[in-house]
This record gives sequence, structure tokens and C-alpha cells, in this order.
Amino acid sequence: MKDSYLGAFFRRVLARRGHLKALVAVAHKLILIVFQILKKKEAYRELGANY
Repeated sequence: MKDSYLGAFFRRVLARRGHLKALVAVAHKLILIVFQILKKKEAYRELGANY
């Protein structure tokens, strides 16, 4: 999604590091999000592109 936290994060990293590193950074961020969801047993809250 274009207007999401991860989309905005991808575009920020893409501008600095390139496509492949941006993909890996987003994958890493997703792993951390999933781990926290499983650990805390809470629903995911989208932070938005402006966060």
C-alpha cells in the first residue's frame, strides 16, 4: 500500500540504499512486527505513512 507505514519506510530506504536493500529492510521490519504481535498477543495497528 502506498499510504502505509511500511510503504513509506520502503521509499525512504529505497532513496538511500537501493531496491534490494530496501526490500530486505522491509522484510526485517515485518519479521519484527510479527514477533511483537505474537509476543504481546495484540492486533496490529497501522501507524500510517506520516509516522
